[in-house]
Amino acid sequence: MALNVRKLLYVVIPIIGVFYLAYSALELYSWALSFIVPEYSGTWVGLFLPGDVGWFIAEFTVGILMIGSLVKGLGDYRGFSCLFIGSLIGVALLGLQLLVVVASVGDVGVVCFLMGEEASYNLAEGLLTPAVIGGIVLTPLFAYSLARLRKGQMSL
Repeated sequence: MALNVRKLLYVVIPIIGVFYLAYSALELYSWALSFIVPEYSGTWVGLFLPGDVGWFIAEFTVGILMIGSLVKGLGDYRGFSCLFIGSLIGVALLGLQLLVVVASVGDVGVVCFLMGEEASYNLAEGLLTPAVIGGIVLTPLFAYSLARLRKGQMSL
C-alpha cells in the first residue's frame, strides 16, 4: 500500500497553519496582557508565551503561508512556493530558538563556573515553545519541498 503524499499534505498543512495562527494570536494576546498586568509571567497552559511582536509577525507569516498554499493549490507554482517559503521560515525559527537556548545555557555556564555564582535555567521553557514544536513538524515538509524544488518540480 503506497502512501499518497499529496493527500497527507492536504491533511497536515491545515493543521500546521491553524497551529501557527492560533499560537501567534496567543502570543499577541500575551504581549498585550504584559502591558495591562505587569506581573504576568508569560506562561500559559504549560507553554511559554514570550509576548514578542517579532515572533508574532514571523509565526503569523508561517501560518498564512501554510493556509495560502492550500488556497492557491499545491498543483500550482504559487501554492508550492507558499509551502516552500512557509516551511523555510518555520525551520529558520526553529534554528533561532535553538540558538537562544544554547546561548542561555552558555550564559548560565559562564555565571556558574567562571564567576562562581549560583544560577539556573529552565531548559524546558526554551524547548517547549511552539516555535520549536512547529519547526520540528515543518522540517520534513521543508526537506520534501526542497527535494522537489531541486528536481525542478514547482508543483506537487
